[in-house]
Amino acid sequence: MADHSPVVTLERLKPNAVKIPNICEHFKIAYLDLERFMEKEGWVF
Repeated sequence: MADHSPVVTLERLKPNAVKIPNICEHFKIAYLDLERFMEKEGWVF
């Protein structure tokens, strides 16, 4: 079952690294870092 939700990760895109954002970019999978996820969801602290 695919729901097209983005992957949420604490990792950042880094050239030539085996990081979740790099893998997501390679396979054209949407991803967000935790800060952007919280902004998108309207979290306020």
